[in-house]
Amino acid sequence: MQRTSHPETTGLRSGTLLTLACVRLPRTVASAGQSESTPPPPELRNQFWLIVGAFNVALLATALGLLVLAFWSRPTLGVGLLAVGVAAGVFGLLRYRRVRANLSDSE
Repeated sequence: MQRTSHPETTGLRSGTLLTLACVRLPRTVASAGQSESTPPPPELRNQFWLIVGAFNVALLATALGLLVLAFWSRPTLGVGLLAVGVAAGVFGLLRYRRVRANLSDSE
């Protein structure tokens, strides 16, 4: 069996061809009055990374807490990690809502 080599196809294994579609993405257009290179204000950037960090802690601590409760016989550690995860998630959610409300008020 011969393999054909076309630029738009890739062979997975002998006799099986996968066709790759050519997709063209439109160029991004800047919003009216804004250039693409305008950085966000430092306070907004700091708030963003604080919220990202809170949700990362929430995800990690909640997952580890559930795993400790399920597979180890350390309920105190598992409940403690779970509590830290839930608290970090609540903190991140409340901070997100406050920043979003401040942004809508300033516009």
